[in-house]
Amino acid sequence: MARGERVPELDVLRFCAAASVVLFHFYVLLPGDTAFQRAIVDVSRFGFLGVPLFFMISGFVILWTAFNKSPRDFVLARFTRLYPTYWICMLITSGVLILAGSVVPWKRIVANLTMVQHLFGFKSVDPVYWTLFIELKFYALVLALLLCRQLRHVERWLGCWLGLSVLSLVAGHWRSGPVPALDTVVFEGSAAFFASGCYAYLIRTQGASRQRWIGFGISAVAGVFAALHMRFAYPDAGDSDWRTIAGVVGIMVVSYGAIIAIMLRLWSLPASPIWYWLGSLTYPLYLLHAMAGTEVARMLPATWGVWSRIGVALAAVFAVTIALAMTIEQRGCNALYRLLTRRGARTQGYGVPSIRNQSTSA
Repeated sequence: MARGERVPELDVLRFCAAASVVLFHFYVLLPGDTAFQRAIVDVSRFGFLGVPLFFMISGFVILWTAFNKSPRDFVLARFTRLYPTYWICMLITSGVLILAGSVVPWKRIVANLTMVQHLFGFKSVDPVYWTLFIELKFYALVLALLLCRQLRHVERWLGCWLGLSVLSLVAGHWRSGPVPALDTVVFEGSAAFFASGCYAYLIRTQGASRQRWIGFGISAVAGVFAALHMRFAYPDAGDSDWRTIAGVVGIMVVSYGAIIAIMLRLWSLPASPIWYWLGSLTYPLYLLHAMAGTEVARMLPATWGVWSRIGVALAAVFAVTIALAMTIEQRGCNALYRLLTRRGARTQGYGVPSIRNQSTSA
């Protein structure tokens, strides 16, 4: 893949994934008085499946980012991509929770600045941060390959990781519960999603081969089973009836179809800055909508009605999101990266700044 190439389709997928997660976290507030409202609620309960799509995109982009990079540059690129926006959004969320009457101790806020707060015995300010820790673990694996100069053998390690993921799914099924040691290595079943993205990147950039297609196929099947298992972590997503199972499988098939279309260059969007804009909105939107957005909706007068409160809350979230996209996401992160690496010249197209903007965090 050429250094200056962009894949705007990834930006669109990222925004779709974020929008679905937003729907999922807001649908618990939605009324179901009419057939139309019940239909919205029924669709929104599958919004948690935006997380697997985030992880697939991350596997694609992070592997892309790592090639031809030093370990130091990789760490700085990931740090400047994740932390500045996260710090601001976490502090905003903390402020909203305090205004809503919740007690958020300052030690908890400080611990959350690290993004690995649970390692210090503190809960996340917003539950959606669990995906950020999964992202950090994936970055650590890629960094280990860089440090050991094994990135050129990434397919070998991908195969091993995917094998452990399948073993974890099978063992968890037979044991009727997770296997802690395996779960730690395969990120509680999320490894299959990252592996799918990695194989998609390799097929798109280095060509298709039987081994890569087999790897992608196994990761896709494992990913569907992992998504089916994931629904148990979300009680509001529904029970085990055939409609829920069919919905999960159907949405995952569509997600993998979109990844395949990008992988094989079957889907191409016309050049437009709107795609980059959608991508830059994704991260702050994801970080702000859940706790901050729903708390704002709950704080508004009940006399406004549910739809009015949700509309105002989402408008507020999008206003802050747009401001952060324009300042931090599109400019601040890149400026910080240049400062830390002492590189004044901005790389165009899909150089470091552009890749960093297209990487994902669910």
